[in-house]
Amino acid sequence: MSDADAQQKFSLDYTSEEAESLAAILDAAAVEAREPWDLLDRMTVALRGDDGEFQRTALIVCVERAFAHSFEEEANHKGALRMGVRFSSPDGSWPPGIDTVPLEEKEVWEKLSELVNHPLPKAQLLDLLFTSRRISGPKQASGLIQIYVDLAANSNLDPYYRASCLRRAWSVARQYELPTERDLRRALYAMGHSLAIRGDVPPGILLRPFESLVVPPRTDDFIDPTRQDVRELLEKIRADEASMIVQEGVTDLLVDLAENADEIAEARRVLAAAYLDTASASQGMLSMHWLQTAAQYSQAYGLTDLRDKAVRDMQSIPPESLGMESHVFDFTLPMHIQDGRLRRYRWSRDLLSALEIWLATDSPTGDHEANVEQSRELSRSGIRQLVTRTTFEANGLPLRTSVGPEQAETEELERVEQINARFYSLLLARELDAIKQEYGVLEPGLIAAHFVRRYGCNDELGQEFAECLSLYWEGRYSDAGRAAFPLIEAALRGTLWSLGSPLFRIQTGDASGKFPALETYLTKLEEHEFDPSWLRCLRNPIATLRNALAHGHRFRLESDEAALLIRCAGLLVLLTPPDARQADRDSIATRLVDPIGWAATQVEMVRGWSRVWVPRCTQARSQ
Repeated sequence: MSDADAQQKFSLDYTSEEAESLAAILDAAAVEAREPWDLLDRMTVALRGDDGEFQRTALIVCVERAFAHSFEEEANHKGALRMGVRFSSPDGSWPPGIDTVPLEEKEVWEKLSELVNHPLPKAQLLDLLFTSRRISGPKQASGLIQIYVDLAANSNLDPYYRASCLRRAWSVARQYELPTERDLRRALYAMGHSLAIRGDVPPGILLRPFESLVVPPRTDDFIDPTRQDVRELLEKIRADEASMIVQEGVTDLLVDLAENADEIAEARRVLAAAYLDTASASQGMLSMHWLQTAAQYSQAYGLTDLRDKAVRDMQSIPPESLGMESHVFDFTLPMHIQDGRLRRYRWSRDLLSALEIWLATDSPTGDHEANVEQSRELSRSGIRQLVTRTTFEANGLPLRTSVGPEQAETEELERVEQINARFYSLLLARELDAIKQEYGVLEPGLIAAHFVRRYGCNDELGQEFAECLSLYWEGRYSDAGRAAFPLIEAALRGTLWSLGSPLFRIQTGDASGKFPALETYLTKLEEHEFDPSWLRCLRNPIATLRNALAHGHRFRLESDEAALLIRCAGLLVLLTPPDARQADRDSIATRLVDPIGWAATQVEMVRGWSRVWVPRCTQARSQ
């Protein structure tokens, strides 16, 4: 019978002899078993036939499912355990939840619980009956508790299972408010003390008894052990254990144990200091990791002094000590590929018509849908989506940390866009250089007048855009880029104003009224179905470049970066009507959906065979 068959309803026809035989096998296998799953494995080996095949009768499948259940935390009761399916299968679908088990199967649990003698299988079967409410009441609860106490005292059993037995017994005692809770707390404390002095105990076992000990007793005062007894033992573990997993676990327990805010703050302060100490004992990237963890933890809990210390230490780590490496890949492109787009400018007659072609180029980050598909394929083909990822600034400080495949795909998309923007901004710069080489330069006023006449754009913005081009052709790339960015925001504001979008943030209290930041404009553009490829370009890399300049992380711009900013400014300036208050909203909204198509048609350009915009008279010759 397959596992799929085992999860379906089946007929449980068996004889008393078969049940007695299986109970005897369970008792025999339990002698050497260390916990229920080990017992299940030993039972399966015992049932293997001479031909190597495993017996899988409905009765056996029922027992397999019973012993595959494990202890899990009870969500609504701190420190309590219940029977569940934790780590019984990858997706929690096997064995079926206790509430979904058919009555016939529960009757098998009951029958076998009467037949087995060893406490290991008896406790498992009785607890399943108890959890499914087939049995209940203080008397039955006391019987189950005693079996679990006996199992916990057996040093031959798995230590994790032994600690879990005590916690499950404590949980049942609290459920019925039995006086045995006091004895169970003493037993849990004794086990915790024993584990604390052993050393080299995995954190999941070491801290297991304390999950219940930090919960105030339900039937008695917090005595034997006292709250102070538990606190001192936890602090001893924290002092003896270098593992940060243990340190974090002890802190969580001390927070649960605390009686006031000062004790909570002190527990968290000690952990933050431990992060800092671990960072001091580490080097390079590992030190940066612990400092970042200390800063984030301290920030979350208001430990300002420790947060500031962590940040100061982060800033003092030289980037070269982080061990990061740069991998450079050189490849050579034929000139006709590198400058292939220049052939379109052969159809221009002067500088102004050449600029019309330049302003009809597509988004520098490329087609958004194609980028999404490429980033999805790249993120799925590597292991990056499976690990925690931290992005660092050029100065070596962590920028952001992310996990999961969805975030990995988003990061890959940003990387693809950055690469595309870098490549196409180089082409934009070379094209501006070629235009100047061929036609020289014109006065900004003449260029602005042409834009206003051709595209019907705002004359003030058109003049400023022409000034940006003039600065670029003078070789003042940084000045040109800095002048272009305010144009981007001004043009966005004017375009949205013309669409009737509410932009101005009114004054509230002491805060003055003002227009919002760039991202707010972009969000509103998205609502108006602005071309997604250009929207992504404005978010990445334009906004990133703007922030670097505004906050003093960059002071100079290269020619390609200036060309990129000028190109985006040009697009938005052309879309902005001369009077934003009186503009036809439907007309402006249409421009946003396909801004390049609109700009091209204003100067009588059409789509050529190679999917680029060319002058109408040259359509038949486009390649």
